[in-house]
Amino acid sequence: MDSLNCSDSQEIYECVDCNNMYKSYFAQSSSNCNNCHYILNCNNCSDCIGCTNLDSKQYYILNKKVTKEYFEKYKKNNFLNDIEECKEILTQ
Repeated sequence: MDSLNCSDSQEIYECVDCNNMYKSYFAQSSSNCNNCHYILNCNNCSDCIGCTNLDSKQYYILNKKVTKEYFEKYKKNNFLNDIEECKEILTQ
């Protein structure tokens, strides 16, 4: 779980001051988010990458709304798909 000051979260990595997160990594000051990566101050979001200050959003990249299909393709081509992959790369 390699995170700091997080509670009620599962499958997170490198998160700070987060609560109730699931399958998210590199998040800070966020809560109630699922499958979000590289986020700051986001709440009640899912499927977001590289976003800040969002509330109750889904399928956003760099604070711009995208389709589900585009999001999945972007994530597959540009980001690690799970926490284990991320840990492996960072520990090399």
